[in-house]
Amino acid sequence: YMAKFRDSAGNYSATEATFVATEGMVTGMTTLATITESTTFTGAKTNLIVTAGTLKLDSAVLIDTVASWDAIADMDALGGVSPTGSYAFNAKYDGVTVATRRFESDIAVSATDTGDLVDARNANVDDWDSIDGNVINDCDVTLYAATTNDDPASGGAVWSAWTPFFVADFNCRGAKFRLDFVSGSINHNIACSLLAVAVKA
Repeated sequence: YMAKFRDSAGNYSATEATFVATEGMVTGMTTLATITESTTFTGAKTNLIVTAGTLKLDSAVLIDTVASWDAIADMDALGGVSPTGSYAFNAKYDGVTVATRRFESDIAVSATDTGDLVDARNANVDDWDSIDGNVINDCDVTLYAATTNDDPASGGAVWSAWTPFFVADFNCRGAKFRLDFVSGSINHNIACSLLAVAVKA
């Protein structure tokens, strides 16, 4: 686990606090199912695109609204990066019976500054603070689950409210998932390369 902190003036901590918890610390569980959405990400997307096996925020401007192709400087970040996005998993979980099960997520993301291009830097390389660019603290993803005691494939299933989780125990028959994206800058994007949920009992 990693955490960074922000004070009342908006300053982020220089480094993150870390804690490692391996699965070996929890014993006696068997993996019942694994729902893996990466790297094709075939679920429903809002303000998101799939490129090179990653799911990331789309550009803020639709290409068919641009008056001139010559005015497009960067196709991937046209008009800046969309501030939010949401991905609905293509697959749902069905445990057939109502029971308490553990849901564990596996997510890998990385943030980039689309406005910090090497060929746009005018200073000498020796004067660069970092060749990788500045640390990006204002992008994040949050995984949510909604559960049901009904058949999740049924159109009449009654679902709970969306609940954010990383590891959680839910008492249910079925579950569906979504991943929400947020960016605090029109130049900052976040890309998800690994997205899966394991169900254990």
